[in-house]
Amino acid sequence: MRHLTLLAICAAALALAGCGGHPIRTKEYVYPAWGFKASFNVPPETKDTPAAADGTPHSFLAEAHTPNHDFVVTAFDAAPGHDLDSFGDSASASLAKAMGGVVQGQTYVATFEDLMGREYRIDKAGKPFATLRVFNVGDRFYEVLAVSIYGPSDPAVSDFLYSFHALDAKGDVTNGLSPTAPASNGPAPPS
Repeated sequence: MRHLTLLAICAAALALAGCGGHPIRTKEYVYPAWGFKASFNVPPETKDTPAAADGTPHSFLAEAHTPNHDFVVTAFDAAPGHDLDSFGDSASASLAKAMGGVVQGQTYVATFEDLMGREYRIDKAGKPFATLRVFNVGDRFYEVLAVSIYGPSDPAVSDFLYSFHALDAKGDVTNGLSPTAPASNGPAPPS
């Protein structure tokens, strides 16, 4: 009887371990020069890449990598002629290819302050692997990427994705409107 109880406890522990990630502590990091803030589980490494002669836009990357999670926000100066859908389709295809995966789904998504964006699911080896969200605010595009060994249903994934907020010129959370021009995905500011 004692062995059955021990076996039941071990089975329950294994079942709980397979249910998904565990709550993680995060800290908010604010990047006013790039117009966003997000909460990361470890201090993110950052990289500012100047525009290149081949037309690659100026970009800024903040990435927090641990053995269980990879959380990334990349901000890009908008290239002329790109809208949110073309940017998102291109970004998701490039990321999926780089990760050895395929884009399996796309939907609309909004931040808490009603900034509209797109969300892409990237599968690898036939299973959900990563979640990518893209947003456009004024003259910037943002990629918000979350990868977890526990899968996209890991609470840490949604916590990270919803921690992303676009900022206005004063550093306040914005609803997607540029202080000088309307975003391509939002209404014109009141006159």
